Formats: sequence, structure tokens, C-alpha cells
Amino acid sequence: MKKLIVLFVLLILVIPACNTDKEIEPHTEKENLSKISTLFKSVKPEEYKKASYFQKRLINQIDAAVNALDILSQDTHIQYEAMVSVSKNVNEKFSNSLLIAPIESSHETTNTKSARVSEADGKCHVCGMTSAWSCIKEVEEYMNKKSLDEIDVHVKRTSDGCVDITYK
Repeated sequence: MKKLIVLFVLLILVIPACNTDKEIEPHTEKENLSKISTLFKSVKPEEYKKASYFQKRLINQIDAAVNALDILSQDTHIQYEAMVSVSKNVNEKFSNSLLIAPIESSHETTNTKSARVSEADGKCHVCGMTSAWSCIKEVEEYMNKKSLDEIDVHVKRTSDGCVDITYK
């Protein structure tokens, strides 16, 4: 009985010391989030309200892409580009996606540059909400003109703090 009590006391003392799981301190996450002062919003709320369902989906995916690029660029010098694939058919799961890939260096051959739109049909340099709304409408007009049901849009941050949007 004495051995059982000693074993029980030892277990009570040893078990808390064996806990190797460290709790995530809440201030660490807050510090990381505070590096991003505000989330990127491409259009004004009133423009978003009057946008078509397809335009809203395109706006949401472009906003998500830019915010993801901003987060990725915080702790690395690697540049990334987001590839947004949007279809007018919401049931096309693989045609409604967002991918992020590192931008390959310029010394690579054309065959290995998979993250770039080769010879884009259109490009917008977005530096504010007005230019973003114009770009969204430009992409949709391009799709209507070419009778496209889906489009690939590439998004990347530029050195001037703006966003380049290319599409084909």
C-alpha cells in the first residue's frame, strides 16, 4: 500500500512536467496580424452592392489574393503571384479557385515559367478603388466580347504598392 501511495505521488509530480505542448500565446498572433494595418479592399462598399453576382465573386477572389500576397510577403523576400480562376458557372469547382505560387526569376526559360500569363490579353495597374472597379468591369467586358464562361486572372503586388492584374 505504501508503494502505491509513493507511486501515486510521483505520478502527480511527473505528469505535469511531461506536458511538452506549449500553448500559443495570444499576443504572438496579434503581433503578426498587426503587421497588416488594413485588409485590402478593391472597391467601395457602394460599388460592391451594385455589382453583379459574378463581379462580386471576382472582387472577393482578387481581394483575397492581394491579402494573401501581403501576408506572405511579410516574412520573406520571395515574391509571389496569385492566380485566380473564375467561372460564371459556380458549380465548376476547379474553375473557381485561387492559387499562389512564387514568381520565377527572369533568367528561367519561357517553358518553365508556369506562374505567368503568357502574352496577357489585358492588364490593369490598380492603385485605388476607382481603378479597381474599372478593372473588374474591363475583365467582365473582355469575357463578354470573347464569349468566355471562365477566365484566369493573375494578381501581383508591385514595388509602388499597387496591384497588377493581368488576364487572358
